[in-house]
Amino acid sequence: MAGPQRPPQLSGAVVLATGDGLSRGFRGDYIGFDDGRALTVGRWVWTDEHGNQIFGEMRGEPVQTGRRSAATITGGSGRYAGVSGTYQFHWQYVVEAEDGTIQGRTIGLEGRYRFGGGSHDIRGTPQSIVVARLATLALVLGLWFWPVPKG
Repeated sequence: MAGPQRPPQLSGAVVLATGDGLSRGFRGDYIGFDDGRALTVGRWVWTDEHGNQIFGEMRGEPVQTGRRSAATITGGSGRYAGVSGTYQFHWQYVVEAEDGTIQGRTIGLEGRYRFGGGSHDIRGTPQSIVVARLATLALVLGLWFWPVPKG
């Protein structure tokens, strides 16, 4: 069975071209699981310049050039409390450097959300994403799942 092909931690800018009531710029962070063959699942958060956040879940194909992902907006904090919706996007390209860092660009972010009593369209601009190095992630996971001695 093939193991994960891509580290499941992503971060980068999220810039929206449309989205009434939402900031145009966010920092996006994602952590999840990518089996490298057919499935990527995880959770994400967008944080605006004031610390207000939008939360969600993502499910899609592995993080590879031309692959698609879909997300569900599950809620928010501060001014985004009560937001919900869905969106999708695809990876225009994904490149792996010699040091294991993955860089990519997403395009075609489109969807709908409910916020402030109405339903709105959401569209994003192309985004460059940097994915954490696998060695760094393995260390974090090792600490999370380190066995606790009895006694």
